[in-house]
Amino acid sequence: MRLKARIMIALGVMTLLIFMLTLGATFFMKRLGNASENIMKDNFSSIADANAMIDALDLMDNAVSHSILESGSNVEVYSDIFHHADSVFRYNLVLAEGNITEPGEGVMLKELRKRFSAYSRSATVSLMSRKVFLQDIAPQYDSVKASCLTLLNVNTKGMNIRNHRAAEVSKDAILYTVLMAAIALVLAIILIFRFPALVINPIFELTTKIKSIADRKYSERIEVKSNDELGELALSFNQMASKLDEYERSNIDALIAEKKRSEAIVKSMNDGVIVLGDDLSIILVNSVASQLLGFSEDELIGKDAEEVAKTNNLLEKLIKDILIPSEKKNGEDSYLRIYHETKEEFFLKDIIRVELNEGDPSTALGYIIELKNVSAFKALDEAKSGFVTTVSHELRTPLSALNMSLRLLQDERIGPVNAEQARILDAMKQEIRRLLRIVSELLELSRAEVGAELMHMLPVAPENIVDAAVTPTMLQADQKHVYLNIDLPENLPLVKADESKVAWVLINLLSNAIRFTPSGGNVTLKITGNDGAVEFSVRDTGVGIEPQNLSRIFDKFFQASTKQAEHHTGVGLGLAISKEIIEAHGGKIWAESEYGKGSTFRFYLNI
Repeated sequence: MRLKARIMIALGVMTLLIFMLTLGATFFMKRLGNASENIMKDNFSSIADANAMIDALDLMDNAVSHSILESGSNVEVYSDIFHHADSVFRYNLVLAEGNITEPGEGVMLKELRKRFSAYSRSATVSLMSRKVFLQDIAPQYDSVKASCLTLLNVNTKGMNIRNHRAAEVSKDAILYTVLMAAIALVLAIILIFRFPALVINPIFELTTKIKSIADRKYSERIEVKSNDELGELALSFNQMASKLDEYERSNIDALIAEKKRSEAIVKSMNDGVIVLGDDLSIILVNSVASQLLGFSEDELIGKDAEEVAKTNNLLEKLIKDILIPSEKKNGEDSYLRIYHETKEEFFLKDIIRVELNEGDPSTALGYIIELKNVSAFKALDEAKSGFVTTVSHELRTPLSALNMSLRLLQDERIGPVNAEQARILDAMKQEIRRLLRIVSELLELSRAEVGAELMHMLPVAPENIVDAAVTPTMLQADQKHVYLNIDLPENLPLVKADESKVAWVLINLLSNAIRFTPSGGNVTLKITGNDGAVEFSVRDTGVGIEPQNLSRIFDKFFQASTKQAEHHTGVGLGLAISKEIIEAHGGKIWAESEYGKGSTFRFYLNI
């Protein structure tokens, strides 16, 4: 049977019970009402009429007897009382005659009317002797009253009989109502305890099985016990569980295959790769990484990276950025020097945080540490730096000689030159100066790339660096009509720096800001001390840097659009040199910009 049909039957039974109770109660209430109505209609009215006639008869007898006792005085008063009582008696007699309900009641009423008529004619209020009253009138009075009492008794007895019948109807009503209520209660209890179990138990079992499925127990099944909707639901659940089990098995096989494929790819890479879990346990390591660490793969996989790092300096350096997250590590050496296979090699470290939902740290799955062997690139870079240094040194002497020769040619003591020749000589002089500046910047870059060994690190007050940088740029700002604002707090801590090198960086940043800020704009130099460092920032209200160029602004020889800059003849080395100098100090330099609204260049030096 379908579940819907069961519910309909249960509701139908309950409705039928309610209907039967209502019908039975209505039936017995109607019977009780009819019994009460019959009592009122059949007997109570007749009893009331009989009592009224007795009272009227007594009043008539009192009027006659008082007129005799008072010897004819107040005859008119007693006559009115007598006639009024006579009218009342006759009125109630008529009412009683219209409500004959008991056997023999009609004969009694005829006899009563006959006797009353005789009494009414004889017992008029007049001069009457006591003897006549006692012999004739009093017996008639007794006869009429006896008839009234008989009528009263007959109706009283009938009322008692009907009242008894009403009591029996009431008992029957109570009995049958209680019986029907008991039957309804028993059936309701059966439905309450039996019917919900038919629905709730399968649903409870289904809920339990669904929780098991949520816990990846796909082997769970529900026994199909009926062909109703619950049975169909159980069948559908079993089919779903079977499909999930099948999907899970195929998924596991695919994951295992994918895992083996990933392991094969990682192990075949020429770069060192270490895969860590979120708890920093070593999940995977390829042969290159294991050789660099000096452990076999079996000795590393499954171990805690922090525990291994206690006895391995290389692994300690590799997980340092994970254990102590900080943005202030750019000043550290970009290369890792590792002695591998009896020779020194250079590696670049790259840490990738793996997250299930990108940008949500709470879904972190672990880390991938990659060591890229850049020894060849390092050698090329050093060769390039050596070549640039050599070429710069070689070019500097002839360029200086050319510059001197041009100055001699422009000297009138050597001989006069015409205007055209003077213009050409001036242009040549400007280009030679430009070449000399480029050579100087290349030499400065080469020296900066060597690192902190060439830096004369001393404790320096930040205000000394600001003074050395602002003074040379004041004239440039005045000529450009750019307002230069200096925000320099007092009592800043000393920084460890080469004052001339950092001042050169700050001069370069201020010059660029002034150059790219239109007339009437603002350039703000702000120095703040916090978190163990002193930060220098140069903010301008110029043209800003386009988003696609912001990440390349510190690259060598890179130049963004200079349409807004005046007399810009650089080659894109100033910011690259600044970056090398600041990082050689162990600091960091970066840029922030909103195109069309200005840029902010920041760098910090450690206290």
